[in-house]
Amino acid sequence: MEFGGVLTKLRESRGLTLDELSDATHIGAHVLAELEAGDYSRISAAIYGSGFMKILAKFYGIDATPLREGFVRDYEEWVARHDALPRKKAPPLKFNAGRGGAAAEEDASRQEAARP
Repeated sequence: MEFGGVLTKLRESRGLTLDELSDATHIGAHVLAELEAGDYSRISAAIYGSGFMKILAKFYGIDATPLREGFVRDYEEWVARHDALPRKKAPPLKFNAGRGGAAAEEDASRQEAARP
């Protein structure tokens, strides 16, 4: 059984709809549906899904570890299949990036003049 099926089975075994589970856990029904479907396209990092698993486990009164581990494993497999990560990090910002010569000197002069 896929991990999403485990989540569906947990919910259905308690006779809950997605909306009822959403109301009880404050996790959006659309997020719960995506988790159950194994669609992680809107989960930007495993830590977010792991947090959802902790909330669900607390609600269901079960140990969070198996849910968290199952989610992370499934998420990493999903990412590998969809080539979704690693995301490129933006380069660090630099002071006066792209401004050189006279513009940089002018900025430095303004900063010097503004000092008490």
